[in-house]
Amino acid sequence: MNAITFLSPITEEIKLVEERMREQADSAHADLRAALEHLMKAGGKRIRPTLGLLVGNMLGAPLHKLVTLGAAVELLHTATLVHDDLIDGSLLRRGTPTLNARWAPPATVLTGDFVFARAAKLAAETDDLRLMNLFAETLSIIVNGELTQMFNSRGLINRDNYYK
Repeated sequence: MNAITFLSPITEEIKLVEERMREQADSAHADLRAALEHLMKAGGKRIRPTLGLLVGNMLGAPLHKLVTLGAAVELLHTATLVHDDLIDGSLLRRGTPTLNARWAPPATVLTGDFVFARAAKLAAETDDLRLMNLFAETLSIIVNGELTQMFNSRGLINRDNYYK
């Protein structure tokens, strides 16, 4: 069995996740729509929604909730990459120019914030309070980790702080 065979049951479902992600910018400013499309075209393996779909299907979860959750998790990840690229000054990701290579920092930050907000909205659409709490806690952990990394960048970080 190879990866293509293993993932073939969810190929169409991953397309639904990507469609759900793209829909999040439908009513947004034209530049935000273009930015989200740019981020989507940059690709990625979609590991997070893939795992969610595989496990959710095994457990019999409704497809619409799996697709919504998969889009939420992938958008959360995408938003962290937008902010991380800006913080690190990265001009390329996966061989494609980052948003901050194309836009001024304020526009890049606001785009990342927009993607975070849309991810949170999708998490809320699952109507699962535990999931929404987990989503919010995950975002807090990500931000705290970024700040820890940024403030410790002047010296070597110890192992305990690294794993936090």
